[in-house]
Amino acid sequence: MAAVAHAVDSAQLPAFPPELARFTRWIVSGIGASEGPARLLVAQLLELGLSARFLPVTSFLGAEAPSAEVLVVVSQRLSPNARIPLRHRARYRATVLITSLDPRADSRAGALAAEGATILQHGPPDEEGLILRVLGPALATRAVLHLAATVATLRGAPPRWAARTRELGAAIARARDAAVPIDPAWVFGPSAIVAVGDAGELAVGLRTKLLEALGVAEPPIWDLCGLAHGPLQSFFDGTRLFFVLASSDAPGGEALRRRLTEVLDPARHRVHVASASLPSPLCFFEWAATLDAIVLAALRARPRDLADWPGKGRDGPLYGIDGEGDALG
Repeated sequence: MAAVAHAVDSAQLPAFPPELARFTRWIVSGIGASEGPARLLVAQLLELGLSARFLPVTSFLGAEAPSAEVLVVVSQRLSPNARIPLRHRARYRATVLITSLDPRADSRAGALAAEGATILQHGPPDEEGLILRVLGPALATRAVLHLAATVATLRGAPPRWAARTRELGAAIARARDAAVPIDPAWVFGPSAIVAVGDAGELAVGLRTKLLEALGVAEPPIWDLCGLAHGPLQSFFDGTRLFFVLASSDAPGGEALRRRLTEVLDPARHRVHVASASLPSPLCFFEWAATLDAIVLAALRARPRDLADWPGKGRDGPLYGIDGEGDALG
């Protein structure tokens, strides 16, 4: 986890052509651990008043490409599935790949760059061998925010949070050190993420961490008020751990969290508040560090082989789809 703080704090932020900022219609795609950074970029572009939407990679399987000016694909190692949107790259005025691959060393990334695609390389170069990705998603998120802040600045509306990015490393370290371990019986059991305001968009990048590391069902993300509109009835009779995302600029604060505890049953439900000192969207890194510490403590108490997971090697028929040739035959 110290490596995450150092990597995010010292990341060599990629440059990109300033002419990208003049485009107003964007499509962003990513899969697995890359979906979180992809959705976060869409949220940031929407705040700028641009037209932006997230589309899953299967949206690009047809012969017609979804309409936009800019296509952005987030993929740490450019998996086959991530190449599905890229086969339509000629139909867009600009294509951006956010990846750990170095176009000078990787032939696939190099070929895309030679065709005019913008490669935003973040790192680390490799996290192969484990089902869990830690550094890659954090650095992809950092690159996504850098891209959003640069577009905003070039359009004359620099985000207020951009000046505080220099605090990220210290904030990640504080969140990591302040994290309180939770009984593994709860961590490995059913869980959910409870968000307020726009934290729900940030939470997408957090739930994959729990899914990959623990092998549990992917936790749902519930808006705090929305929890009373259906979800409460679905889980009330069973046990569940709730990760509540709290940040310095979230509305409601402690008053809303107190109401949540009044709704839940203390005998069957546990609430863990993940607090962040930085404003949205930078608070994501603190929440991620908190979950990293909790997950690591749980794995130490109840070890799980992250290099030999259930179903390993069985994902080929789906993972191998790249939209080219007879991949769907």
